[in-house]
Amino acid sequence: MAKYNKYLRPYCSRCKSVYSLIKNIGRQTCPKCGTRFKSKSYNPYPGFFLGLMMFIVGVATLVVDVSPVIWIGGFLAGGIRMATSFDQWEKIKELDKF
Repeated sequence: MAKYNKYLRPYCSRCKSVYSLIKNIGRQTCPKCGTRFKSKSYNPYPGFFLGLMMFIVGVATLVVDVSPVIWIGGFLAGGIRMATSFDQWEKIKELDKF
């Protein structure tokens, strides 16, 4: 028996569309183009931790005083990555609401 993963969603690689698990039970193909669905994970935690690592590297370069430009990029890129990972997951969860 397959284990349930709440982050997997049906995904059409041709249309680049994500579909709801609840509303598309039993559907194997995309209603727009007929392409077979693929399962794609939209887990926000890998993106969040990557952003956190980028932020930490930015802090480390600020403390070590290696280069003034690197820490600014680390703060910006890390913060944006952390914010967008959960923002994307919130948009995906909206698909499952009735």
